[in-house]
Amino acid sequence: MQDNNFANIIDIENISFFYKAENFVLKDINFSIKKGDFVAVIGASGSGKSTIINLCNGSLTSKTGLVKINNLNIQDMSRLQRANLIATVPQEIDKNIPFTVQEIVSFSRMNKYSRFKKMPESQREIVDNSLKITDIFHKRNSIFSTLSGGEKQRVLIASALALEPQILFLDEPTSSLDIGHNMKIMNTLQKLNDDGMTIIISTHNLTNLIDFANRVIALKKGEIFADACTKDILKKEILTEVFEYKFENINKFC
Repeated sequence: MQDNNFANIIDIENISFFYKAENFVLKDINFSIKKGDFVAVIGASGSGKSTIINLCNGSLTSKTGLVKINNLNIQDMSRLQRANLIATVPQEIDKNIPFTVQEIVSFSRMNKYSRFKKMPESQREIVDNSLKITDIFHKRNSIFSTLSGGEKQRVLIASALALEPQILFLDEPTSSLDIGHNMKIMNTLQKLNDDGMTIIISTHNLTNLIDFANRVIALKKGEIFADACTKDILKKEILTEVFEYKFENINKFC
């Protein structure tokens, strides 16, 4: 639901990142994202997709350059300021969490009321609505560890939505799901984007780009190889370079 009249909600300016000196995971990265964009970050394993997500949400600090959210340096923002703007669905989480679905999603609202008091009805409504949006409300009393992979992923997205963010980051959210659960998750994200939420997703699943992302940032060895609308990225010559694999039948992704 990108609108060219909207201002940038994210600005990435000359960022580089490494764990060991001179061994760059990302190098000289520049891009901006407008409010309402649905952006997919693709690339081979080790290309820097997860690092991009974690720099944008403030989990990591870049070695050079700036990450700005609504024109504010993310490193100057308090945790509460970030929580009011940003939510992240991580790639991995402890699958054996011994809490119910409703309890897990309720944790996202704890900064809105005293943990020593009963959750106000207004907060409960936000939790329930997040569960309904992600079609997991019927499992609200189930223990998280008993759920299927697709159900667990929907709970994590519901937890993120309960923060009422403007920006939702997802790191490989469908990597372990079958095609049916994959499409349910992507359709949920599409509805959220249609309602105005800015979404940035890292993925290696090229079918997630069709009908969903309006823009793709393709990484290769820690640098941006291509950044364009989805239809311009899904070309044999570009994908062959990015994934270092000769694509013969690109039509199956289009």
